[in-house]
Formats: sequence, structure tokens, C-alpha cells
Amino acid sequence: MPPQLQALFVDYSTMKTLLTTTFIIFWTTLINAQKVRLIGDSSRYLCLNDSIAETFAIKLKEDKVDSTITILYDYDNGRLPNSRRAIIWTYNGRSNIRLVQGCAFITKDTSFTCDLTNLWRYIQDTNFDDVSVPIKSGTGQSHDRFYHITVTTPVKSFFVVVRDYQRIKNESCMAPESDTRIMLTNKIDDLLK
Repeated sequence: MPPQLQALFVDYSTMKTLLTTTFIIFWTTLINAQKVRLIGDSSRYLCLNDSIAETFAIKLKEDKVDSTITILYDYDNGRLPNSRRAIIWTYNGRSNIRLVQGCAFITKDTSFTCDLTNLWRYIQDTNFDDVSVPIKSGTGQSHDRFYHITVTTPVKSFFVVVRDYQRIKNESCMAPESDTRIMLTNKIDDLLK
């Protein structure tokens, strides 16, 4: 084979490999990318699990359920395909959890009954740290996973936002679990595992 033709063949082979690699990386990124609201998108829900959770919460209110905890666990700068929503409620003395996982497609939608007496007692007996006061942590990080928890009972209603990095012990904050918001988040995290 003449040297000019051989050089052209090597360049074509290299270019083909490069294009194939680029194509695979591009589509893998799209498949695993976080869902974000685009400019001009005025839809009410970003993920399907948002719609399911809110509709279910409305149904619980209509059924006169007065004690609920709604939970979102995801990233703060977009939504992952495995985004989690959960609703905890107590009705006629029975506590229940509904877990909905997925964003554009629901991969898990399950409900189960469990004894949550200790969780409800903790919520009732605790004066939660003011949400306007930042949680003490030694690090700052953007684009971390977080819990957004809204609690509604007949005697109190509040929300907490706790990022995963805030729950980690480090040199600057040796006892992050002493914050009541982190204690609640850890209790809920244990339930959802």
C-alpha cells in the first residue's frame, strides 16, 4: 500500500474511533443527565414523582389525615433519574410510608405500614432549630444531594433542608448530629433505606 494511502487509512481509523467514542460519551451523558427546567417551561412538575406525591398528599388531606411528612431527596441543581419522593402519614393509629422513585419514568412506587411511634413522638417533643440559622458544617459544597422535609401535624408545621455534606462529621464540626434538623433527617433516611 502506498504511504499516502496508508496515512489516510490510519487517519480514517483514528477519526472513526474518535467519533464513536464521542457518540457514546454524548448519549451516556444524556441518559444519565439531571433533569432541569428549561427557559420557558411553565409546567407545574419537573418530575413525574412530583405529580404523584402532590396528588397523593392532596388525597390524604381530603381524607382528613392531619399528620404528614413529605420528603424529596435529590440534587439541588437538577433532578436525577432515580429521584426519590416519600410521604409518611398516620391514619387511625397506623403509620404508613409511600416511596416513589424515578423522574421521567417511575422505577419504584411502593407503600408499606410500619411502627413510627418514636418518630412522631420525636417530632412532637422537639423544638427544631430555626431554618434561617445555617447548619454548622466545616465544608461548603454546591450541587450536593439534599433532603427537603415538610412536617405537618395538628400542633406544628415546619420544613427542613439538609444536605448530605452537612450530615458528615469533620474537623470543623465534630457533632453534626446534634442539630435537630440533622437528627430528623437521619431518622427519615434510616426509614427509606
